[in-house]
Amino acid sequence: QVVINYLSSLLGEISRKYEQYELILVQDADVGDESEVIQFVKGSEGVRMLRLLQSSGVDVSITAGLESAIGDVVVVCLPPFDPPEKLEEFVSVARRGYIGVGQRPRGQHEFLIKTLMKRVFYRFANGWLELGLPSDTTYFVALPRQAVAQILRSGDRFRFLKVITAQTGIPLKLIGYSPLEKDGRVYRSFWESARLSIDIVTSQSLRPLRLAALASLSMSITSLSYIIYVMNIWLFKDVVQPGWGSTSIFVASGFFVFGMVFAVLCEYLAKLFDESRNRPIYSISDEIVSNRVIANASSVNVLSSSKSE
Repeated sequence: QVVINYLSSLLGEISRKYEQYELILVQDADVGDESEVIQFVKGSEGVRMLRLLQSSGVDVSITAGLESAIGDVVVVCLPPFDPPEKLEEFVSVARRGYIGVGQRPRGQHEFLIKTLMKRVFYRFANGWLELGLPSDTTYFVALPRQAVAQILRSGDRFRFLKVITAQTGIPLKLIGYSPLEKDGRVYRSFWESARLSIDIVTSQSLRPLRLAALASLSMSITSLSYIIYVMNIWLFKDVVQPGWGSTSIFVASGFFVFGMVFAVLCEYLAKLFDESRNRPIYSISDEIVSNRVIANASSVNVLSSSKSE
C-alpha cells in the first residue's frame, strides 16, 4: 500500500504539470503479490510496467527502464524514497542541458566508521583515479535525451549508473533534498560495498594495472641490484656469509609484491572473461500496459493527414 500511495502521488504530480508523459515501472523479478500494482497500471493513464525475468539489481533495472523510455527528459526515482514534489526541479535542470543528480544530507543515518571509509574511497577515486564521482548521491536523477543515449551506448557490463552518468561528459547539477522513508539509500552489506568499490576501480581505470606493472618493474630492478651486490660480495670477500635476516626480509617482500600484482591481474582477467561471454544483462518476462498507453493522446504532435499548399 505504501508503494501504491507513492505511485498515485507521483502520477498526480506528473499529470498536473505536464501534458505528455509516461510512467515506467520496473519490477526486479518476483517480489511477491503485485496485484495492486497491476491494477494501478491498468487503471491509470500513460503507465507501463516491465517485469524482469530474474533478479538483476537496481542498476540493471534502471537500465531496462531507460531503454524503454522515449521522452526528451527521463527522471529516475525509487519509490518510496524520492519525493514527487521535487520532480519539477529535476526536470528543469535536465531541460537546461544538465544532468540533475539528487544528493542527500551528508552522513545521514550512517555509522562513523562507514562514513570515514566512504570519504577515503571518494578521495581516492576522485583524486588519484580522477573519476569525478560526487559523494552522498542517490538514484534520483534527471537525464536529458543526450545523456540517456550515451548511457545506453556504453558497452560496459558493469552497470553502476552513478559512475556511468558521471562519465558521460555532460555537466552534473547536484540537487539537495531529504529522502522519504529512512534515507533513500540502497542498503549493502560491508562485503557488497567492498566488492562494489573494487568493481568501480577496476572497471573505470587502468591505473591499478599500471601501478602493478610499476611495482613489478621496481621489483625486477631491485632483484638485479641484489644480484650485483651478491656478485660483488663473492668477488671481493674471502668469506661469504650472507645474512639470514636480510635474505628473509627480501624474500618476504618479493612474495608480497608478486601477490598484489597477481591479485590485480586476476581481477582484470575475470572482467575480460565476463565480457567475452556476451550475455544479456537482463531479460523481460512480460510487459503490462495501461488502457491508454499515451497520456493526452489528442494533443500528440502527429498528423493524421496532410495537404499540400
